[in-house]
Amino acid sequence: MKIPKAKLQGFSFIVIAIACATLAALLVIQAGLKAAPMVPVLQVTSEVMPGDFLQDKVTVVKIAKASVPKGAIKPGADLSKAIAKHGLSPGDILRVDHILDDSVDGGLLSARLRALGDSNLRAVELPIDSVAGMLPGMKAGDKVDVIAVFDTPGSNGNEKTSKTILMDRKVIGVRITEDGSGASLVIAVTPQEAETLALYREKGKIYVSLKPFGGGN
Repeated sequence: MKIPKAKLQGFSFIVIAIACATLAALLVIQAGLKAAPMVPVLQVTSEVMPGDFLQDKVTVVKIAKASVPKGAIKPGADLSKAIAKHGLSPGDILRVDHILDDSVDGGLLSARLRALGDSNLRAVELPIDSVAGMLPGMKAGDKVDVIAVFDTPGSNGNEKTSKTILMDRKVIGVRITEDGSGASLVIAVTPQEAETLALYREKGKIYVSLKPFGGGN
C-alpha cells in the first residue's frame, strides 16, 4: 500500500518537531543546571552509628544551593571531636542536629555511651564463647540477652541452673582482631547490672543470645 506523499510529509514534520522540542528541553535543563548556584557541603560516606566519631566518615560534595538542608555543616568545620547523636546513612548531608551538642574527650566506647543519653550507663565486656561464630555478623546497635549457668545445691549434690540475668542490652562495641586471635563484645549496663554480671561470672559461665533486629522484649 502506497502512503500518500502529503501524509508522509506531515508525519516527517511531526517527528522533526518532537525531536526539536526534546532537544530544546534538554538545552533548557542544562542551562538551568549551569545557572543554579552550587555550594559545598559535608556528605556522609559510610554507615554511622550513634556515638561514632564523624571526622573520617564524611567527604566534601557540591549540591544545588536550594537543596542544602537547614543546619548543614560547612566544610572546614572542626570535627575532630564530633560524635553522632543519631544513626546516619551514606549520602546524608551532615547537619548540626546530627552531632552531640558538646565535645567528648575519650574513646569510641565512651562516646557511644554518651550518645545513649543516659549518664548512668557503663560499658562492660562479655565472654564471647557462646557467640564467637556470630561476631562477624554483629555490630554496635544490636541487642542481646545475657544468661548465667551456675551450680546450685540439690538433693543429689550440685545441679546446673540457668538464669537470664540481663535482657535487651544494647551492644556498643564489637571487635575482632585481624588475625582472628582475639575478639570482644561490649554492652551498656547500669552499675547494678554490672555488679550482677560480675557476680554471676564468678559463680559460673556466661552465655549471650542475639535478639532479632527491631525485636522487642
